[in-house]
Amino acid sequence: MTSETSLDMSGKSVRYEEIFQGGLRIDEKFSNVWLTNLPNLHRECVLKTVASVLGEKVQVGGKVFKVGEETFRDTAHLVALKRFPEDFPLEDGAGKISRIFLRREFIKRWNKHIESLDAEGCSLPRRQIIVSAAGGLGKSVDLYMAAVFSRHCRIPVQYIANTLEWLRKVNDNSQVFSRYLKMLLFMNADILEEMPCFMTTDYDSLNGAPLKDVIYFAMKERDISLVSEIRRFMIQLAPRNMFIIDEHNAFWCNFGRNINRWPDFFRFYAIMEVMDTPYCGVLLAGSRHYRLEDNLPSGYGDIKQYLEPLSFKEFDLWQDLPDYPSILR
Repeated sequence: MTSETSLDMSGKSVRYEEIFQGGLRIDEKFSNVWLTNLPNLHRECVLKTVASVLGEKVQVGGKVFKVGEETFRDTAHLVALKRFPEDFPLEDGAGKISRIFLRREFIKRWNKHIESLDAEGCSLPRRQIIVSAAGGLGKSVDLYMAAVFSRHCRIPVQYIANTLEWLRKVNDNSQVFSRYLKMLLFMNADILEEMPCFMTTDYDSLNGAPLKDVIYFAMKERDISLVSEIRRFMIQLAPRNMFIIDEHNAFWCNFGRNINRWPDFFRFYAIMEVMDTPYCGVLLAGSRHYRLEDNLPSGYGDIKQYLEPLSFKEFDLWQDLPDYPSILR
């Protein structure tokens, strides 16, 4: 009998860090447990200072920048679910999410995604997943957990939980790109020192500089082309990295149906599901039957994975929790 079938832990509470036992995969014995101690990314953003990540000064590209007392507060809504914190019960004082339900189908999807990123050979599996479901079945919760787990596993991650909020002031380029770059610093704060130095063919003066310093340089110089180079650099990080976008249909809501008329920087988000991304795991979600899903190229239908409603067994574990908010978001 394998460890995945030898112990039924359904309904138990487990610290989320404990489900990774010596690797990146999650044992299916943790199906239907309540995960505890999950970080409240919104609260962390509000409290964390940029200087705590970069230091008091950044010297790069022949320039010196004083970081000052700025925080990640303006990035908080990008990494929080759209109705957060009302969606989850929070621990008193600790600022942690007190529990999230871990479904078996999430475990299978996570493990398959990790396996695809670790695969080698000539015929590689797709690295992209579109989580498809009707509203309220938990797409956003799934992507939030994937982002938190990636960060915990020290996988470089780009995570935008609330795309609509990110694009709300899309005419103010400096704010849109600054919030994106701050998200990179915040989500990868613990591994920035381990990341390779920045390299590109278009910015010789920045080649060999720490990535975190180049990110801050791009924020201060408001260089859109450099932001694109940083994004390209991130998705090429080996052996694996994650690119997670929720509310992905917001791009079509903001820019219209004709992708050729979108701003250059954002066209990337319309084609990322069919890009060749050998190291980058792409995880997207939007409302069911949105434009991206309905117009996938031939042969890409298998990247859609449908999120099923709770089973009877799963629902039985929910009904004893009258204090929990609306079942799934």
